[in-house]
Amino acid sequence: MTREYIEGWLAYGPPAAVVEKIRAYVDAGCTTPILRFASWDQKGQLARALTDVMPAALALRFPD
Repeated sequence: MTREYIEGWLAYGPPAAVVEKIRAYVDAGCTTPILRFASWDQKGQLARALTDVMPAALALRFPD
């Protein structure tokens, strides 16, 4: 994978960076963002996402 691919398609990094990536998709018209956890520790990633990402992501407003 190239850096350009990673930057263009993946939401990664600190929780705030992931939320901003999700926000960009929502702002572009995505109404059902789908997260896929690709770490060896998928349960850990899910727990962190539920705690640190989802509260802010659920507060995003879909464009009218």
